[in-house]
Formats: sequence, C-alpha cells, structure tokens
Amino acid sequence: MLYAEILREFITLRRYFIEALSGLVMVYILFMGFFFAGQGFSEHVALQAYHSADLAHRAVGFILWLFALNSVGHFSNAIRDESNIGVLEQVAMTPSGLIVDMWGRAVGRTIVDCMMIGLVLVTIIITTGISLDLPVFSVGCVFILTLLGLYGLGFFFGGLALIYKRLGSVTVVVRFGFLILTGAITPIENFPSWLQFICKTLPMTEGLKILRLLTVDGKPFFFVLKSGDFLILLVNSTLYITVGLISFMYLERIAKHKGLLGVY
Repeated sequence: MLYAEILREFITLRRYFIEALSGLVMVYILFMGFFFAGQGFSEHVALQAYHSADLAHRAVGFILWLFALNSVGHFSNAIRDESNIGVLEQVAMTPSGLIVDMWGRAVGRTIVDCMMIGLVLVTIIITTGISLDLPVFSVGCVFILTLLGLYGLGFFFGGLALIYKRLGSVTVVVRFGFLILTGAITPIENFPSWLQFICKTLPMTEGLKILRLLTVDGKPFFFVLKSGDFLILLVNSTLYITVGLISFMYLERIAKHKGLLGVY
C-alpha cells in the first residue's frame, strides 16, 4: 500500500507534467513578484530585497513555505477527492487502513516536491545570484523534522475532512497565514510579543530559523545543537505529529461510527 501510493504520486506527475511545470513557472513568478516588485513602491524595501543576505533569507523562507503549502492541505484534499469519486470507504477497509495510505501519500508527495521545488530553488539561485550553504546531513535532519510537524497539522485537517469533507477555505487560510506568521517574508520580531509567542509555536517557524542559520549564515550544526534550537524543533515536531496522528485516528473512528466515510 505504501509503495503503491508513492508510485501513484510519480504516475500523476508524469501524466500531468505540463500542469506541474506551469505550476513551477507560476511559483517562480510569485517569488519574483514578492521580492522585487517592491522597488516601485518603497526604495527601502527594494534595497533590502536586493541585498544578497536578505534575499537569501527570504528565498529560504519562501522555499520552505512551498513545502508547507503542500504538506498542510495534502491529506484533506486527498480525502475530499477520494470521497467525491466514492473510493474512500474502500481504502479505509483495506488491511493497512487510511493511516498507511496517508503516509504513502506523504512520502510520495515529499519526494516529488523535493524534485520540483528543488528546480525552483536552483532557478532562484541562478537568476538572483544568491549563495547558500547546503550541508546535506544537518539540513536534511532539520528539513525532515520540520516536515513531520507540518504533516502532523496535515493529519489533523485530514481527520476533520473525514467528517466535514470540504475544508478548502480553512486550509488555504492556514497555509497562507504561514507565509506571514512564520517569518518567511517578514521577521516575526516586528510583531507584538503575544503574536510572537504564537508564531514560535507553529510547526514551520523554528525549522525555518535553523535552516537560515545553516544555509545563509553558515553556522555549523554544532552551533544549532548547543543553542538548544534543535531540541526545541524536535519537541515541537514530535508534539505536532503525535497530536496529529491521534486526532486523525480519533476522527476516523467517529466518521466510521457515524457512517460518514461513504458520504460526500
């Protein structure tokens, strides 16, 4: 089941490659619009955007947000689509169940995203001239932990989708809220103290902070470990994925008890 879901993601990518490619172009244009259109409105913002280090910080935030964009709403969208075409109940009745099905989707989606978003990152680096350090082990550890936290939130919304079916507006608000509230495009230090506290509890914020330290500021992984940032990320992601999985299984039981799996 796990392998089948991973394979399906690749088959979908191949079958709808033009759509995926046009999506990449749109994402690149979105990035350029975010960080270079400001020169017509504010000279100060433009100077900041063109500053190499500042642009690199923003690029890392934007790229991680793209992963969050797909991770948070992927399960709820998949459940909505399967419920719409009438196969959700059959998937839930398989020996592996919905949890394994969702994990397969997560792994497959992540691999595809790494390929496609990686192309966007390479294009951004080439066209803007920014420089990023990419220590594979440390960046990989932080990236995987951050994704786990994001998928934890995705499991929660997936569980809600089993009952309420359509959560498109909710997940869109949350995903685009991440663009602002995690420091992806604006420092959270500019926010009021109470809002900063909320921002720091989100699953992407700490991971983004560490990735910037590693890739832009050139800090060694030991620095991140010593500062306690990695421990905070580990605890945060563990809480999100644990609560997300428990919520999904609980809401799945409610949906089965009320006979909602086959209802759209």
